[in-house]
Amino acid sequence: VRTLDRSHEAQIMNYLRATELEVGLLLNFGASDPQFKRIVFENSRKKIRVHSRSSAVGGS
Repeated sequence: VRTLDRSHEAQIMNYLRATELEVGLLLNFGASDPQFKRIVFENSRKKIRVHSRSSAVGGS
């Protein structure tokens, strides 16, 4: 890759949203000068998901 672009940033943001990780690094050694970018997405900004389950024990 010659340069880091917005699609790379979007992909790492998707990874950070989908996991409990808060920091991602984009590294590019394919350019004439190495490039890097540190992306932070704090867990406090993520939605808390609550999964409700029906009880396996129930009255008939």
